[in-house]
Amino acid sequence: GNAYVGGSTRSADFPTTPGAFDTTHNGGAFDELFDLFATKLNPSGSALVYSTFLGGSKSDFGEDLAVDATGNAYLTGVTLSPDFPTTAGSFDPAFAGGSEGFASKLNAAGSALVYSTFLGEAGGSAVAPDAGGNAWVAGATGSPAAATTPDAFDREFNGGASDAYVAKLNATGSTLLHATFLGGADSEGAGDLALDSGGNVYVTGHTYSA
Repeated sequence: GNAYVGGSTRSADFPTTPGAFDTTHNGGAFDELFDLFATKLNPSGSALVYSTFLGGSKSDFGEDLAVDATGNAYLTGVTLSPDFPTTAGSFDPAFAGGSEGFASKLNAAGSALVYSTFLGEAGGSAVAPDAGGNAWVAGATGSPAAATTPDAFDREFNGGASDAYVAKLNATGSTLLHATFLGGADSEGAGDLALDSGGNVYVTGHTYSA
């Protein structure tokens, strides 16, 4: 019955809780002030179980949050921060420049990152964990060099400004178990995804491709 909320805030005094992963707002100049937040409310909505910032020195934008059966919270979005917190051994711990998608997993207490990784030239719009703790992420990429896996539905960038992109991170965030483009000759982006009990992945978004 707890409620989890994620997003972005410019407020340095956004409420955080003692022992949370990051209790200090990280932004700099006004146009770089957005930090992610992840907040867990108790079942009656009367108190914060935890609340934390997550971000670097430039703007960070949270696009989706999901929770697994053991209470870990998964966040995805886009960051402009070269110092966005990542973890050693993650899939892509190094900022490549410009803007980067990310996937981060907070422990059930909101006190530490289980993992945090950039998404290797792909943006994150949606995240869904499976029963094994793997995280499916969907979004968009304009890069033909975005990572794909040998069993991908489509390993080739299709054209336009962007393709939709769907990837599966393992439970430790250290490798991609699956990654594919999805698109046509014009532009696409994935907006949301969901999993069923059989492990099938459902993706929705928009396309300009006939």
